[in-house]
Amino acid sequence: MRVIYGPPVLHEIAMLIDNATRGTRLRLLTGYFKPDAVLNSSIVAALERGVEVTVVTRGGRSRRRHREAIGAFVHPGMTARYVPWLHGKLYISETQAIASSMNLTENTNSNSGDMAVSVRRDEDPDGYQQLRDAFAYFERRQPEDELEKDVATVASAPTAKVGSVAKGDSDRGTCIRCEKGIPLDAKKPLCRPCYEEWAEYENGAYEESYCHRCGAEADTCLDKPLCKPCWAVT
Repeated sequence: MRVIYGPPVLHEIAMLIDNATRGTRLRLLTGYFKPDAVLNSSIVAALERGVEVTVVTRGGRSRRRHREAIGAFVHPGMTARYVPWLHGKLYISETQAIASSMNLTENTNSNSGDMAVSVRRDEDPDGYQQLRDAFAYFERRQPEDELEKDVATVASAPTAKVGSVAKGDSDRGTCIRCEKGIPLDAKKPLCRPCYEEWAEYENGAYEESYCHRCGAEADTCLDKPLCKPCWAVT
């Protein structure tokens, strides 16, 4: 077992992906999935050389943007599972397992505040298997029928009219990450739990999912928490 911290964590995860061989499986578990250019290239190269890649990432209100990020790979070897409130990070090949604090996101390169524990299968088979078991636990958290139910629920749910706020609710806003109702304050568009998640990386341009004012699905971020119609009327 090795403990890694600072910038080498990203290198260790990238090397795990790069060293995966044809016919094996990569297991990537991350609370947030939107890899930067380096990790994106590593995953694409792994898929092209015949590696099966399974991504387990956060579902619920984060599912839409994660589906878009995973769908961009457009490869039959890429599969995904979506687990609400997922916070763990595990990266596993057939020879190595890494438990880390690092998500696979665009701002990973600039963040040196992460650490990880790396376990080699040939050196610590029991520790390696325990991390494989942990991945399997999260992979099973949302069965296929629940995934389908989630899609149907989202599709049938009434959506807010973009740019509109219900009468009497002009002081109520929406968390731009989880859609929870919160006080309307463009300087504080995240609920406390989502703000604590955001504070791990403090990226004001990180893409969120909802307009803080009207609650409609929209491409927002902490720096720009309103959809275009709401921004126009403020």
